[in-house]
Amino acid sequence: MVIMMTTVKQEKQRINQLLSRDAKTDGNIDEIYNEAVDKLRAVVNQVFDKYSVDGVLVPANLHKKVTRSDMLLLKRQYDKLPDELELPEIERRDNYTAISQTSQRGLITATLGMALIGVTHLVVNRIKKNNATAVNDEVRYIQKNNDLSKTQNKCIRVKAKKIEKPDYTVENNEALRVPWLDRIWLDHDKLLNRVDSNINDMLKQGMRAEDITDKLFPENADSMRQDNIPKAVREASISAKRLARTEAATREDDLTEQAFKSKKVKYYDWVTEPGACKKCLAIANAGPYKFGDPDSPRPPMNSHPNCRCRRVPVDADEINAGKLAILAGSLSSTAKKRDKDQNDSSKIVAKRIEDGVWKDEINLEKQKRHLPVDVERTPEDGHSRTIFNSDVDIEALYNKYKGTGHIARTRKGKLTSAEVITTNHVLAYDNKGRKLYGFKIHYSKTGVHLVPWKGENNSEFK
Repeated sequence: MVIMMTTVKQEKQRINQLLSRDAKTDGNIDEIYNEAVDKLRAVVNQVFDKYSVDGVLVPANLHKKVTRSDMLLLKRQYDKLPDELELPEIERRDNYTAISQTSQRGLITATLGMALIGVTHLVVNRIKKNNATAVNDEVRYIQKNNDLSKTQNKCIRVKAKKIEKPDYTVENNEALRVPWLDRIWLDHDKLLNRVDSNINDMLKQGMRAEDITDKLFPENADSMRQDNIPKAVREASISAKRLARTEAATREDDLTEQAFKSKKVKYYDWVTEPGACKKCLAIANAGPYKFGDPDSPRPPMNSHPNCRCRRVPVDADEINAGKLAILAGSLSSTAKKRDKDQNDSSKIVAKRIEDGVWKDEINLEKQKRHLPVDVERTPEDGHSRTIFNSDVDIEALYNKYKGTGHIARTRKGKLTSAEVITTNHVLAYDNKGRKLYGFKIHYSKTGVHLVPWKGENNSEFK
């Protein structure tokens, strides 16, 4: 029998506390990236003032040899770098310095990259601080709400010391095999490439002062069809916030794992966060689970990034005899298949994005055909399309749910490039006015686009 361990009510309260802390961390990260937009705008304005001719900046203006005067652009950003840099920062600093010598155009890229090193440095430090806070808060929570002996408390503290380290990774966790520090610096590289690409697009048509304000840094950046620098920065911020929450949740659940071991917990249930996704609701409904069974799910590694669900001990006396008989041996074949299908979908999406088969960003050209901006006109090809509601944030929808659904298959069972997802929210209406709760993510090498879908078990279609 489990003695004095947390209850579902306590875990629900704990989830709300964690979501509140996440909101503060999100605000801190957003603040860093908002300042990044100002830094990048300042660099672009300096470049324009220095190299434009008769109010226009074109590639031909940037083919000259780099002079000492030119290098002042880079030096301004170099001097702002922190005194103590870690290896990823040193590597990029040295790389940007080398690139700056190639041409004036290379100097611009290097200067932008140098400015972003300082931004990413702040984000890394914020996530490190968040990880440490997550570990310390969770230790206090476990010690307060569980009847632990001195030895059990010591085991928790030893585990906490281990997982506080920035390079900590969960054992046997293939889904999170890429360390978070590597991920954040890969996002840094991706952001620089997008900023550079935006500038190239402007240079090809001749960049004017108004282009910087209206196209590169528009006030309504998120609603613009075309890519722009604030939109690219915002996506980097979303990725960093998702990473911060996932890393914190991973460490917290590892401490839960240690507490379960110490208290010899045999079974546990899945407690969902408010507004939980379909995947987590299915996991919760299929519980309880046998502790220590490799097929028993854990958040977030077996659910999805950004997950705030938690686990709570269950007394064997509270489990009905039929379910207990199944758990005594292993999870049912149905539960195993469900978990396997869900985990496979998550792994397939992550793997194909990592391998470059699918591009992890919205294809704006394809996506615009399913946005409200197109409602007032007939599509040029004559096909009617389902349009997302105007309050749906496509970027946020994609980042929250990608990898949480299941990959659609052909009639012959072959995997397609579409992921099918059902939510609890009305995302669109079809041409008959019926509510659509689901959507499909169509993956491709040129990016993804989302299409509204009725969703599974939609009563309006019966």
